[in-house]
Amino acid sequence: MSVSDPLIKELKGHLRTLIEKHFGSDGTKKTPVTDESEELVKFCESLEKVLSKGLKPQLSPLGFGREGDVWTWMSFFGDQRKGATFGYEYAVSSVKKDSKVSSNIGRMRLLIRTCLSHHCLFKPIEMIVSNQQLASRWYHSTNSIVAHEILGEILLSVMHQVGQLVFHLDITNSFFLDESWLIPPRQKFEFVPSKELGICVIFVRGKGVIVGLREYGVAAENESISIGDVLEELNGEVVLGTMKGRLSTALRRNIGQPSTLSIIKANHPDSGKPYPPLQFLKRLANADPSELERLQFSTTTNSDKKSPYLKPANDSFMVTKGTGYPVMYAGSVPVGAKGDFSLVETAVETIFKAEERSPLQPVLLECQEMNVRVVNQSSGKTLMRHTFMQISSCGSSYEREGYFGYIAGDESCNIAKEFTCHVFYWKDDERVNVILNSIAQGFQRTHYVV
Repeated sequence: MSVSDPLIKELKGHLRTLIEKHFGSDGTKKTPVTDESEELVKFCESLEKVLSKGLKPQLSPLGFGREGDVWTWMSFFGDQRKGATFGYEYAVSSVKKDSKVSSNIGRMRLLIRTCLSHHCLFKPIEMIVSNQQLASRWYHSTNSIVAHEILGEILLSVMHQVGQLVFHLDITNSFFLDESWLIPPRQKFEFVPSKELGICVIFVRGKGVIVGLREYGVAAENESISIGDVLEELNGEVVLGTMKGRLSTALRRNIGQPSTLSIIKANHPDSGKPYPPLQFLKRLANADPSELERLQFSTTTNSDKKSPYLKPANDSFMVTKGTGYPVMYAGSVPVGAKGDFSLVETAVETIFKAEERSPLQPVLLECQEMNVRVVNQSSGKTLMRHTFMQISSCGSSYEREGYFGYIAGDESCNIAKEFTCHVFYWKDDERVNVILNSIAQGFQRTHYVV
């Protein structure tokens, strides 16, 4: 009686195609498998499905249930004391150090690619298939391939054939493995020493999508960096969400030296074909890919210096649409060199204790794409505008019901020396919560210039 599984058949089919394409008719090695191979992506996707079938739920370190994953057991075997080869132990160790992947799915994909490049993918499969007791720790024996006595051996024979191929893969190109097996087109650049490169990015799911290029900036002169590309590395540092507000610092640390950039291209430089996972990020950024270049980058209206990213707009500050939340403006209070949330309460109390309190002023508070704007309801003129880069915190008063505010710096938060709390009032708590949530969401859309 023969035993088979559709996933094994699919895996064999993709492997057969790879061998036919990369081996000569006489069996001699023809060409190495590279990241440009579409069949490699299909093979890896199929292998992931095979290894994921029949996984048991696992317990987290805190005792909570979670879905099982392949990375957990593959990394478990990455120890020479458990029988791993030096090559496989090194592969697991290098994946653990890679900050570009943040999920166990991404780590598993990077580990498989690393093992293919170092000819050691056979080892972890052999270690788990040959030890049914350990296999049953991660897999159900009835509906899995890895823990099945016969199917496991078939999988092992497939992995043995994989070892005949030569893989030349760019293991460092791992920035999008959390999202996809598709490897994005990537380019590296070196620019002359400069205080500013002229790039504006917005962080979406921890990745810096380029949404602005200064017309005469260093980066724009290259003409190879485009709106919608992703900034992967800056001067050797991986650009993740944790670098929000610190991009300029990373640039200044290299002052007087050439600046290096690694860019993930939204479209393939040769074919112009879009990279699918990056198109998805653009949609998450609340911008249609074709309209991304039209985003505006605003500065405070009381500044005479125009932002190089600001596109021409109507000189009138009159409100033409009934947007914004009707609230009462209570005034502003300088809060010093810090913009902590706790200072909102202090500012509200300062206004209440002032000998001469200004009357509440009816305004519209608008939470726009890039900034918060406060408009006089009667005249329609803009009273103030602060970008989300300037706003450090927001919150409501515990002691004074209905009072809330946000704190903004005189410059971007990371370099501002003076902060001011702008205080508002509205009797409806629900509206106050909506406004504060809108401002907080703006932090996720903040644009950073480097």
